[in-house]
Amino acid sequence: MSALLGVGIQCVIAKSFAFIYGRNQPNLGLLGIVITDDDFFAAANDGVEIVIDLIACRVRIADREWGFELSHMERELIKAGGISGAFESFGKKLFEVMCTSIKPVTHQKTDCAALSELQW
Repeated sequence: MSALLGVGIQCVIAKSFAFIYGRNQPNLGLLGIVITDDDFFAAANDGVEIVIDLIACRVRIADREWGFELSHMERELIKAGGISGAFESFGKKLFEVMCTSIKPVTHQKTDCAALSELQW
């Protein structure tokens, strides 16, 4: 995974991730998005612009959009640049600060404000 970051990869989109890989992505500051719709992968050809809206939790290719989910913890780890960046910012209070509102952000349309529990 460090090799992905080393070559400038900021996000990996897949139908699923192995548990340990999926769990480690946000720890390293790498955004991992799960999209199960085969139409997305048919549209995601080389050279096609893919726009990721982290506020609305939507991925767009041309005029098509797909939603995704991020937990509060994933969002905070990505924002901090991973667990190391979060530790530099918050020290020993890292999880206390980052878990103050532990709720997953589930997005069907455009609202990323709904939070309910830690999932990642």
